[in-house]
Amino acid sequence: MKYLVDVIGILWYKFQIFKLIYGRKYINDKISAENNMAEHRYFIQMLKDRNGDGIKEAMQKGLGKRLVDIKSR
Repeated sequence: MKYLVDVIGILWYKFQIFKLIYGRKYINDKISAENNMAEHRYFIQMLKDRNGDGIKEAMQKGLGKRLVDIKSR
């Protein structure tokens, strides 16, 4: 579990850099901010529940969205 937490920490760090660079376009209204918070809360709940499959699915979905964002820039 510690390894998984470390991996998620690294991914979130890299995601923070992405948000820092493109932040104004990524979170540009209340709905996108709420969606971002919901995504983070979901990850935290999956960690609490020790739901590896849920974490894997959420990571794939989240990273897929980020890749689309990066490619469109």
